[in-house]
Amino acid sequence: MSIVSLWEIAIKINIGKLQIHRSIADLFKELQYLNIQILPIIDKDIELYAGLAFPSNHRDPFDRMLIVQGMNHIKSGCIEII
Repeated sequence: MSIVSLWEIAIKINIGKLQIHRSIADLFKELQYLNIQILPIIDKDIELYAGLAFPSNHRDPFDRMLIVQGMNHIKSGCIEII
């Protein structure tokens, strides 16, 4: 799971568009308990983001960063495609 997804969850909670029945701290604990790795944003993600041309109808920066992270982590072997 990307830190980008957790960041977006926090924003949605903050603006009232999402309610979860646990604190963000508890969510992190639950992910850790389930052994779910959280992917950070790294410099290679930002470099690729800056250089990619995205379609004009796809403007969501969170979605764009998720795409870039997927591309970088698959390329580096950190993500296994099942």
